[in-house]
Amino acid sequence: MSKTSRNIARNRPAVRRGAEQPAQEAPFREFAQVLRHRIGSLVSGIEGYTELLMTSLSKTEDRESGIRILESVRRIESVLEDLDLYHANPNVVLRSVVLTDVVRHLERILPDTDARRVRFDMNLPVGQRVMADPKALRQAVMALVTNALEATHHEKTPVTITLSRGNPAPGANPPIHIQVHNEGTLSHKTSPDLIFQPFHTTKAWNLGVGLPLAEQIARLHKGTLVLEGSSPENGTVFVLTLPPTD
Repeated sequence: MSKTSRNIARNRPAVRRGAEQPAQEAPFREFAQVLRHRIGSLVSGIEGYTELLMTSLSKTEDRESGIRILESVRRIESVLEDLDLYHANPNVVLRSVVLTDVVRHLERILPDTDARRVRFDMNLPVGQRVMADPKALRQAVMALVTNALEATHHEKTPVTITLSRGNPAPGANPPIHIQVHNEGTLSHKTSPDLIFQPFHTTKAWNLGVGLPLAEQIARLHKGTLVLEGSSPENGTVFVLTLPPTD
């Protein structure tokens, strides 16, 4: 684990979820399904009527108003996509994959402006394999990276993804750490004890399901996701740990 990560760990204890959390998620998932269905129907109607109306608008200012409505609809649809992701339990099928290939794939799917801010620090042997579902694991790392990018979007500072080996238990292979670091800090409105709680967010443009989803995917990989620390001196670090391979 990096020096930055160790420094942060001394400043704030890691935040971990209790074993009772998965059972508490069922009501949230049912609520997400109902909310997504009802709001989705309304949004589809607004989008359809707006697009139809724009075909008859001739004034530039009227068309610009229509475009702004559609942009707002797109933002709502993005929130609904978050609900879809949270409601649908990931169908995780574990297989042996090269971890660097899974993580570096993010470079191809991130928008160019975001991709330029992401740094990779691969402190692993070439070809290091883990037991993982590539799609689900990418989704978890993407949620962590998106959270880091949004936390520092004003500063445009780097977000660093570090892959490393942890300390092995006696007679076992070492666990694998995926660390995501940004130079920002948690909002003063954010409680570290609630960051993995669904729908807990201080951001007006999302629902706060990215981190809970990432934590769920980590558990489905028999791993963990923790907030290792957040401080003005060292920034914020999340660490997703995968169990050692046989």
